[in-house]
Amino acid sequence: MKTLRPLPEVEISMSNTYKLSEVFSRGMPTVTYVHREDLGLERSLQDAVAKGYAIVAITGPSKCGKTVLRRQVIPDGSVVKIEGGQVTAEADFWDAIRAHVGAAASRSESAAKQTGGSAGLSGGINIGIARLGASYVESDGSSRSETRSYTGPQKGELLTRLREMNDVLVVDDFHYIPERIRSSIVRALKSAVFDGLCVVMLSVPYRAFDVLSAEPEMEGRFSHLPIPAWDPADLLKIAKQGFPAMGLGVDQQIQHTLADDALGSPLLMQSLCAELCVQLGVRTTESPPCVIEPGYVDLPRLYQSIALDFGLPAFQKLSAGPQSRTDRIPRPFVNGNSGDIYEAVLAALAYSGAAEKTSYDDLRSALRDILTNAVPQKHEVTRSIVQMCDIAKKMQVKKALQRDAEAEDTDSNVEIPPIDWKDDQIIINDVFLRFYLRWVHRPAVAPPA
Repeated sequence: MKTLRPLPEVEISMSNTYKLSEVFSRGMPTVTYVHREDLGLERSLQDAVAKGYAIVAITGPSKCGKTVLRRQVIPDGSVVKIEGGQVTAEADFWDAIRAHVGAAASRSESAAKQTGGSAGLSGGINIGIARLGASYVESDGSSRSETRSYTGPQKGELLTRLREMNDVLVVDDFHYIPERIRSSIVRALKSAVFDGLCVVMLSVPYRAFDVLSAEPEMEGRFSHLPIPAWDPADLLKIAKQGFPAMGLGVDQQIQHTLADDALGSPLLMQSLCAELCVQLGVRTTESPPCVIEPGYVDLPRLYQSIALDFGLPAFQKLSAGPQSRTDRIPRPFVNGNSGDIYEAVLAALAYSGAAEKTSYDDLRSALRDILTNAVPQKHEVTRSIVQMCDIAKKMQVKKALQRDAEAEDTDSNVEIPPIDWKDDQIIINDVFLRFYLRWVHRPAVAPPA
């Protein structure tokens, strides 16, 4: 690494000394929190919560700062937060609220499993404010599901206590709650919202109106707050606020390049700026301040480091596909490599630019460009995409459970699965996966010039 030299003729405020994690944060930023004044997002959320009597839906692209905005306006200390990806039975939803309001519970359950057949369970949950019945149904020997039934007044008691505490119910990724129980949950919330309970739901844009799909009668009690993708000018503010706090005068062209390549994600911009500091050996505020010129920064190495740290794990799991009992058909690539259909689909996404949304037609066109022959049929491609989406959802549920067990304080946007499939489009939700595909995988799969 080159030796940093003192920064000449530029004033940098050195009133505080910071650690790197305090400046460029992947959690809740403070020094580098950016108010996009022209959008008035904080004020809009404050107004929606103040008006009340509606479910407030905050939507925006993955890692665009939905959770950061919510926590800026509604701190975690006054909310009960439920992760949609962790709700596999309706009981999970209500148990989270019950635990928050402090209603003690005791369980008495019994079950008998029959291999290859069915089983039954009966019992009850005794809580301080209600008794909730429970039942269990197993459909076959390899899988089983638990269903605990709740009646309206019992759910209402929980929601009333929550409302009396003046706390906010926050649901991340409502659309990942199984469809069969969404309607029941929203119907139960309807009366509580009418009585003044504040409910905030976070999701990606194309799932914005899943609440109304689950319960059409919520129309008129639904407030939508869309968060636009960040433009480079706003991302640039992260660098302009953060680097001086670290005692660094970073060349303007470097800052602009980072902002352009951050794919509209403040989280990725924070990560890129932090990695630049790490590569320069700067972990606390430099004193005296130092100048960073273009020759000091190796952007390709910086990008690769970020991609390997954050995008590679998701890529590896998706490219492996599901467990298979049969050998998969190898598909030769134009550049001399080969891969199965899962690897081919990811290669095509990378080759086409790893956009946030890629239509099936664009994907198929890219497959024709990178494969020498044996371009898979549509049903083969869609089946592989659906299977990868299932893998992605399981990955995020596992990650969420691990995070809760370790009590980590992270941005809940990481709970959105890396990819999704809707209306003949592949949606890459994980900006780090897009970054990996674009800067690491694309050169490896592109046809020779």
